[in-house]
Amino acid sequence: METEEIVALYQAGVDSFMEYPVNVEICAAQVESLIRLYLGVDKLSKQHSTLTFGSALIISPRYRRVLVEGKPIKLTRIEFDLLDYLARHQYQVFSAGQLYGQIWNDTFTRNGESTVIVHINTLRKKLGKMGHRVIETMRGLGYRFVPPSNS
Repeated sequence: METEEIVALYQAGVDSFMEYPVNVEICAAQVESLIRLYLGVDKLSKQHSTLTFGSALIISPRYRRVLVEGKPIKLTRIEFDLLDYLARHQYQVFSAGQLYGQIWNDTFTRNGESTVIVHINTLRKKLGKMGHRVIETMRGLGYRFVPPSNS
């Protein structure tokens, strides 16, 4: 295949192609690369890796998409960031102030606690179809993510 043809293929949106005769090492490297692309996994940065909890919950930061039981759930930017942050720190308890600082990237104010509470409640309603509360309230402490039991 000529260089111009190869360039045209990539410009048309091809992610990969194989030339004959097949070089097994190149083929294996391309397969690994395509799997990383498909799964949204970035070995250098965990923040872009897809979180999968069986079929109950899938969180894909690369595409900012959440699937509950295979169905997409529409979340606001803040709701997505909140869920993603909690899910990446399973079972760890965060106070409203800690969450406010991480997600809103701001210092905690008196209104911050109610802002966090409202967003947690909205997020719980949207995720409610799971039949399992993945965001638990720890009285007097804050909130934590508990993965669905079938993950």
